[in-house]
Amino acid sequence: MDSEWIMILVVIAAISLAIAPVYWMRPSPRQRQLARLREHALQLGLRPELRATPLALRHTGCDDKLMKYQWHRPEGNWPRHGESWLAAQQGGEGAKNFTFPPAEGYQSGPDALLAELQGPVPESLYAIEANPSGVGFYWHESGDNSRVDELYRLLLPWVETYRTQFLHRDQ
Repeated sequence: MDSEWIMILVVIAAISLAIAPVYWMRPSPRQRQLARLREHALQLGLRPELRATPLALRHTGCDDKLMKYQWHRPEGNWPRHGESWLAAQQGGEGAKNFTFPPAEGYQSGPDALLAELQGPVPESLYAIEANPSGVGFYWHESGDNSRVDELYRLLLPWVETYRTQFLHRDQ
């Protein structure tokens, strides 16, 4: 009788050892959330990229790398030449004061774009950047697909303003 129980325990242990790695490899809830956000961003035409944090954001306590959802060369005519603009959040936690900080490689963009960012914007937004390669936002990935939609809508005025301002240089 004892040998039967030992055999049963050995079989259960062997099955457990075979199945355990499968459970360890399953994505965590956070990883599944990030996958959903990134897939939704791709459907909108944004490309999620882990990028080096711009120097203008280093004082905010951001990590050395931040997620940037980049809209590469939005559809239609996109200027091949132009300045780089970066509107970054200034101030402490909870303060939503976006400015064009003086930073190497960046110029000040139109103040009208900053006005769009002075209203209620997601807490997780650090900065919006526009340059000849496209428009994108740096953020701490949080929330659901509606948060990505909200940030995507913040890019639309940037796309039109940048296109209007620099498209004439290519002609």
